[in-house]
Amino acid sequence: MSRALALLLPVLLLTGCAPPSAEAVYLSIVNDSTLQLKEVPDDDDIKEMGRDFCAYLNAEGFEDGMSDFIDNLQALGLTADKAGDIGRAAIAAYCPAYSRYFE
Repeated sequence: MSRALALLLPVLLLTGCAPPSAEAVYLSIVNDSTLQLKEVPDDDDIKEMGRDFCAYLNAEGFEDGMSDFIDNLQALGLTADKAGDIGRAAIAAYCPAYSRYFE
């Protein structure tokens, strides 16, 4: 489970709301994290980025793929923490088998 979803789940359970999908959490994290960028990607581009990231992890392996992903997002102006949050959310949404690296 992603860190963001884990933080939201108790609130959602108390209010009787259904938890958001992993993809909705991913989109929210990316949108919140990229507000300071000059060009904010649209939701379709964000989804494609997440799927491409998972394909890259499959091709390069988790450690190299995650490191490259964080480096690329930092080059756009995001902090390592925000880039890591985006990577974890993309994994939860599009390639949950890699979630085991965060447990």
